[in-house]
Amino acid sequence: MNGTRNVNNKTCVYVGEELARYGFGNDHPFGPQRMYSFWDEAQRLGLDKQVNVCSPQIASQQLIELFHTHEYVERVKALSITGEGFLDCGDTPAFEGVFEAASFVVGSVLDAIRAIMAGECRRGFV
Repeated sequence: MNGTRNVNNKTCVYVGEELARYGFGNDHPFGPQRMYSFWDEAQRLGLDKQVNVCSPQIASQQLIELFHTHEYVERVKALSITGEGFLDCGDTPAFEGVFEAASFVVGSVLDAIRAIMAGECRRGFV
């Protein structure tokens, strides 16, 4: 095999309500309809039959803290309860449930990386 492994040439696409919840309002680029618009068009074109459709996965706080500090994660969790304020310097507003929604985005990305490394797919799209 010349040092290569047999890789599934498909793309893993993660779709689900858990990922759709990660949105910052109608006036933000990460608006609430972006995932549904994408998936509706993908299905209309038959692309859903050419990919591995995957369910969203949630990341533990421990995994999230491999990248973010514990203090930042706790801040996001607090803002997730109130739904007020910003997660950064002003372009990422908090909303109720933002921590859980973000945890599904992180978990899905990590699962896509795992699937790629395991040869289950060639690309991942969250």
